[in-house]
Amino acid sequence: MADPLIESAKYFDQFLARYGPEKAYAHFSDAPEILPGWNLRLNVHSDGQGYDVLLGDMTDDKCAYAALTDESGLIRQSKAIDCQI
Repeated sequence: MADPLIESAKYFDQFLARYGPEKAYAHFSDAPEILPGWNLRLNVHSDGQGYDVLLGDMTDDKCAYAALTDESGLIRQSKAIDCQI
């Protein structure tokens, strides 16, 4: 079975290629702003058996859009409770 984090990276590349052709050639920047306007946070569990990744839109001041994933490989979307996804 493939590593969910690697599969998520492939999905991200496909998403950029499909929905953001102008960003498909974007270069990663220094942490925590992985792409312009996007903050990446990675937490690895102390036992080494899991991780949590949060990719947040730093330009969304009202709703704080974010995508989250963990070792299960499921990607979740979130916004502030008063905002629709």
